[in-house]
Amino acid sequence: MVFQPRYTVLQLIEWTAQDLAQNGAESPRLDAELLLARALNLSRTELLCRLDHTPDPEALARFQPLAYRRTRREPTAYILGEKPFHEIRLRVTPAVLIPRPETEILVETCLRRLPELKPEPGRRLRVLDLGTGSGAIALALAHGFPDADYLATDLSADAIALARENAERLGLDRAVRFRRGDRFQPAADEPPFHLIACNPPYIPSGILDQLMPEASVFEPRAALDGGPDGLRFIASILPSAPERLAPGGFLVLEVGDDQAPAVLKLAPAALEAQPPIQDLAGIERVVVFRRV
Repeated sequence: MVFQPRYTVLQLIEWTAQDLAQNGAESPRLDAELLLARALNLSRTELLCRLDHTPDPEALARFQPLAYRRTRREPTAYILGEKPFHEIRLRVTPAVLIPRPETEILVETCLRRLPELKPEPGRRLRVLDLGTGSGAIALALAHGFPDADYLATDLSADAIALARENAERLGLDRAVRFRRGDRFQPAADEPPFHLIACNPPYIPSGILDQLMPEASVFEPRAALDGGPDGLRFIASILPSAPERLAPGGFLVLEVGDDQAPAVLKLAPAALEAQPPIQDLAGIERVVVFRRV
């Protein structure tokens, strides 16, 4: 992919989008616009107002390697180093899963449930984000519902470092604490939580290599691999979830396609299932339990 100095913004977008489409990108036009906007130090809106503009050679030199990386199916979010999520913008690296629209449904579900919860007199609500990655869930919740104390955990030291950085950038570092560790271990000394949110690894191991290269090649496998049936992580936390929840508290899980019925069967009696939440495709994407 070689661009000539006489090319206009519109021509660069169209030709790059065509090349990306031929290489299998799902949103080639949007990707081309975002990458060119970055090279020109413009917002996407500003870029689309300058379609007749002819970028200078220095801008083309910045754009060409970005476009090439995308033709290799490297995710646009990793190339740009950031991803909008809910009402915040997060820095992302290959150390963490790229936040997805499905997880915004989980966040919205939590934001609807939090006002229903009542802490002990003189105390604040306590929320746990289990497996925080970039900090997406905890930070989006802290932004949308500041009247709670948040703890975010992850096994990956790189993920915790990035989540802390995101919290500082967003001015939420006092609202969210971060701890490294596996599953509930980092919260072992904490009182029960009023809400636990988790986007666990839920892709069955056998189909990981069948995913698009953006996920199968570039994203961290540990954040995707849910074991043979995709339920390994979920099955490991459900038995001990009741003791980590205050009475009446919620456990909110994102699950994979067709996994909701199996997850409901795995839950102990102390977790009362709520109606699953569907995504825009009609798939039961978020499973909610209430501690009885």
